[in-house]
Amino acid sequence: MPGSSRSEPPRRRRSTPPRRAGCGSLASDGSVLVFGTAPFLGPTTTVPVGSNGQATLTYTATHTGPTTVTAALPGPTGPVTSAPLPADWTPADTGRITLSPGSGTLYTGATRRFSALLLDASGFPVADGTAVAFDTSGAGGSPAAAGATTMAGRATFAFTAGSPGAITVTATAGPLTATATVQWRKPPPRPVPPSAPQYVDASAGDGGVEVMWGAPDTPGTSPITHYTVTASPGGRTVTAGGYDQLVWIDGLDNGTSYLFTVTAWNDAAGPGPGAEIGPMTPQAAGDVVSGAGDGGDAGASPEKNRAAYWMLGAGGQVYAFGTAVALSGATLPAGVTAVDLEPTPTAHGYWILDSQGVVHPFGDAAPHGDVDRHGLDPGETPASLSATPSGQGYWVFSSRGRALPFGDARFFGDMAKVTLNGPVLDSIPTPSGKGYYMVASDGGIFAFGDAHFAGSMGQTRLNAPVKALVPDGDGAGYWLVASDGGIFAFDAGFRGSMGGTRLNQPITGMVRYGNGYLMAASDGGVFTFSDLPFAGSLGGSPPARPIVALAAG
Repeated sequence: MPGSSRSEPPRRRRSTPPRRAGCGSLASDGSVLVFGTAPFLGPTTTVPVGSNGQATLTYTATHTGPTTVTAALPGPTGPVTSAPLPADWTPADTGRITLSPGSGTLYTGATRRFSALLLDASGFPVADGTAVAFDTSGAGGSPAAAGATTMAGRATFAFTAGSPGAITVTATAGPLTATATVQWRKPPPRPVPPSAPQYVDASAGDGGVEVMWGAPDTPGTSPITHYTVTASPGGRTVTAGGYDQLVWIDGLDNGTSYLFTVTAWNDAAGPGPGAEIGPMTPQAAGDVVSGAGDGGDAGASPEKNRAAYWMLGAGGQVYAFGTAVALSGATLPAGVTAVDLEPTPTAHGYWILDSQGVVHPFGDAAPHGDVDRHGLDPGETPASLSATPSGQGYWVFSSRGRALPFGDARFFGDMAKVTLNGPVLDSIPTPSGKGYYMVASDGGIFAFGDAHFAGSMGQTRLNAPVKALVPDGDGAGYWLVASDGGIFAFDAGFRGSMGGTRLNQPITGMVRYGNGYLMAASDGGVFTFSDLPFAGSLGGSPPARPIVALAAG
């Protein structure tokens, strides 16, 4: 670069500057900004001239390719410039390559984006446009390989995986490589609520309604935590446990018709679809007349010649009909309901089972023990009681199909370790006492010991839940009764049913009666299909609490 020299002061000359529609601006860092038609000559910088008359410029480039540097000094008539100094920039040797982020875990279907940083031997980012190759090893990577070029020293690569497993990504630039591994996992399932409860049934009483149901087909993606039962109109809601399948909804207005919606909940997704039952109309005692029918049919010889039976109310009251012995009922604490009534072999007494598993003996019934609730699963409740032929023992069966023997009763197996489609509601011992049947609300029949399995409705979609099983006179077959009064006969003679008749209240139980059977509704209405006479009912004066069990005397 030329040094300074003496010169004569410039003479002033008048001239007309060329007309240009543009301007330029010099920034403090030496960069030049031009506008309009002003020519752009590239970035500039000012370097002071040293005492030796020289100025030194050090610079670099971020792009490959040619550049030129021109030096200029102010002169008397304008800038004095040097000849351009050319330079050809090529990629520098790299010194290090790294991948970020490092190894990690992702769910399949997500996208992992990697950045490869290339530095030269001096630790500076390499020139833009440096090629980097990316490859994946392991099944399922997409794309399996790709190429990229650097910008400010970085090149990027994005990929995903459709199946679980480990995939390693390798970035290569010349002799340098870097790797990172991604563990791909199957994503958690989308939260799914339970399906609708099944086999919903209800019985109206004084100021309230008892609602029953079976478990949904599927609990969803997590176990059922609880159920809600909501009455409409009014929105009265009662919450039941995850294993409960029966609630009493009080606080309702007598004479008002209600629809009830039963909904199952889980922690994963909350409530599922509701199942409706109704309309049901609570009534004070004596407000409704429910007729009793007699669909009698001649047939085989009577099993018994006694026109006698008992009905059990949810509050523990016992109603005797015909020649049945009139004994007292059970006094139950608040929140406890009666579940079942079982007569002694002499019919001079009976046991009443309550919802806490306590057995209340009356007449010549002897106490043989109560259910230890600590031995039941959460939500599992006592469902029925069946006596041995001697009367010196009995079985208590739970809603989960658990058999609990007391006294001289023997254990022949149960369903406690099996997930049932519907709760167990009734049980019947065999005449020998060496076996028993259980019946679930979906019509499933479970035979143990010397009990003969003659068929079931477990694989059939029913119009209404099954409520009871009754063996026929020879013990080779049995009948099932549903809450709508429908009868299903298995190796047993069909005597008639109420299946095609609109009932005021659902059927809640049935017993063998003479050469046929007798069924009772929750309002105390009685329907006989037998050669034995009708001995009375509560149909003309329904009880305040619904009838929950029926037993032959």
